Amino acid sequence: MSAIYELSDRYVEELADLDPILATASGVSGHDDGVTDFSPEGHDGIAALRRRVRAELVALAPESDRDRIAKEALLEHLDLRLELYDAGEHFRVTGSLGSPAAALRRVFDVMPRATIEDWRTIATRLEQVPRGIAQITELQAEGLRRGLTGARRQVAEMARQAGAYSGEEGSRPFFATLADAFDGSGIDAPGLRSDIERAASAATAAFADYAGYLREAYFDVAPEKDAVGGDRYQLNSRTYNGTTLDLKDTYAWGWDELYRIEFEMAETARRILPGATVDEAKALLESDPDRA
Repeated sequence: MSAIYELSDRYVEELADLDPILATASGVSGHDDGVTDFSPEGHDGIAALRRRVRAELVALAPESDRDRIAKEALLEHLDLRLELYDAGEHFRVTGSLGSPAAALRRVFDVMPRATIEDWRTIATRLEQVPRGIAQITELQAEGLRRGLTGARRQVAEMARQAGAYSGEEGSRPFFATLADAFDGSGIDAPGLRSDIERAASAATAAFADYAGYLREAYFDVAPEKDAVGGDRYQLNSRTYNGTTLDLKDTYAWGWDELYRIEFEMAETARRILPGATVDEAKALLESDPDRA
C-alpha cells in the first residue's frame, strides 16, 4: 500500500479505538465491547487525532491518481469535522436520530447474538451504558454553560425517546428485551444471564435519569426556534452535500421548483375536470368508477 493508504487505514483503526460505537456501526471489528467516551475530553481526543493525521497527510505526496483521490477525500473529511469541532457543534447533541444517546441505544441492534461469546460482549458493553449516559449529560451541561444547545423541540423528542427506552410509556424497557433475547437464544449460562439482567436494569435507570435531566435542566434553557442561522446551516449541510452551497441561490431554486410543480398540478387538474381545484380533481379520480 502507498503511504497515504497506510495512513488512512491507521486513522480508521485509531478512530475506532476512540469511538467504539462508531466502529461497530461501521463494521470495524474488535471494538464491540467498548463504549465511546462522549465527554468533552473524549471529543478533544478525537479532534487531536484528526489534527495529527491531517498534518501527516498534508506532508505526503500522492503516488497515483487513486492516491490523489484518497488524499483529497480524507482531507475533506478531516477538515470538515475539525471545523464542526472548533464551532462547538458536538455540544449541541440533540436530535432523535443523530444524538450520542440514540447511538448508544441503537448499537445493540447491530451486535451479533449467535454465540455465548457474542453475549459476553453484549454484557460487557451493556455494563458501560450508565457511564456513557453520564458523559453525554456532562457534555450537554458544558454546552449549556457555553450557550451551545439544541432546539427545544429536539430536546423534547430526545426526552420522550429516552423515556420510551426506559419503559416510561408502558412498553417493556429496551435493555430488558436484551435479557429476553438471551433467554430465547438457547444458551445455558445462568451467570451470564444474571450479568445481562443486572446491566440492563442499570442501563434502564440511566436512561430514565437522562430523560429527567433533559426535561428538568435542559428544556427550559434551549431556544424555542428550530432555525440555526446561515453559518451553522452552511457548515452542517456540507456533511451531507460534500460541497459549499450558495444558500440564497439554493433557496431561490427551491421556491421556483415549488411554484413550477404547483402550477403544473393546477393545469393538470383543469385538464381532468375543467375549472376544478387540485383537491376536486383528486376527489374525482378517487371516486369515479371509470377512473379509480
